[in-house]
Amino acid sequence: SSFNQILEDEDIQEIVPHPYFNDMVFFLTSTTRVYYSTERGKNIREVKAPLPLWTDRNNPVTKMGFHPKNKDWIIWTGANNCDSPLGCNAEASVTTDRFDRWETLQRFVGRCEFIKETESVFQQIPPENEENKKSREKLIYCEVRERETNDRENNPFKLVSSDDFFEEPPKVHFTNVVEF
Repeated sequence: SSFNQILEDEDIQEIVPHPYFNDMVFFLTSTTRVYYSTERGKNIREVKAPLPLWTDRNNPVTKMGFHPKNKDWIIWTGANNCDSPLGCNAEASVTTDRFDRWETLQRFVGRCEFIKETESVFQQIPPENEENKKSREKLIYCEVRERETNDRENNPFKLVSSDDFFEEPPKVHFTNVVEF
């Protein structure tokens, strides 16, 4: 058996497997270039993320979030406004078509994740109609700073949620959140 090295001239910072679809893997660079495969690395494609990879080791964030049922739905947390004298801020964006189009979810985030509801939750509280069922598929929780600033003093994270990709103001669940 032989081994073929892939992406040998690229500055790969991290390799991220898709946690729900094990044929997919992502190769992250320090820029907006992302490489991925839907065939366990057999064929590699290049796409562009909305922002460069977040690399602040003093303020780690979850770089990618994955939907448990829709493999093309991805949350990307990248570094925004890095030319600002105030420094970069972590910004979360979502795509529903595997990197073709992006929408900003929230700025000054710590972590954003799709939330997988168990089947028993659906059985206990069934959706009233198809629209409510679809909104549950879009359920996202994010840690977001109270104020849109990098100042950590007196600016804790709050835990917010949305079932419409934050088109409407989010629901605040908790303030002074350390991690979720």
